[in-house]
Amino acid sequence: SRHNIQRMYVTQYEASAQKETIFPAPPANSMASTNTHDMPTFSAFHRGLDIDTFRDLGLFGEEEARDAEESRDKLKEGLIAFLWNEGWLDEPQPNEKAIFRAMLSFSASSQARSLLVNLEDLWQEVEPQNIPGTTTEYPNWQHKFRHDLESFTKDQEVLALLRLVDRLRKKT
Repeated sequence: SRHNIQRMYVTQYEASAQKETIFPAPPANSMASTNTHDMPTFSAFHRGLDIDTFRDLGLFGEEEARDAEESRDKLKEGLIAFLWNEGWLDEPQPNEKAIFRAMLSFSASSQARSLLVNLEDLWQEVEPQNIPGTTTEYPNWQHKFRHDLESFTKDQEVLALLRLVDRLRKKT
């Protein structure tokens, strides 16, 4: 804080499986995000595909993968309960897109100084750009975006999410 450097508030790290308050609000001196370039996309995280990838690459054994899956299931239950209880969800059994929209809305409406939105999350990408701790096991930084700039900037769902973020950020 002495140097006015923003801290990172990454919802995948801030989340807790506790049913009470799952997220503290992003602090005003933070950059809020759902994930980073070294983390699974929201859809991959939600589906547990990162756990499958770690298992397939030999980075998780079967027991470690099972523990991670159980922990992720509890985390998702807590996340949905939090978003529902706080009024960010319209239904108690939402789909993946609704959960992402609610998480994005929660972060966008916060007092965080800035908000980082992973473009790939806007179209539910599941392939990671990077898997930390791998070199030859995974082709890091080699896959191209699924959509080119022109097509995804015309996608009505993407535009609706960006308009929502813009509207919520202007209120803070």
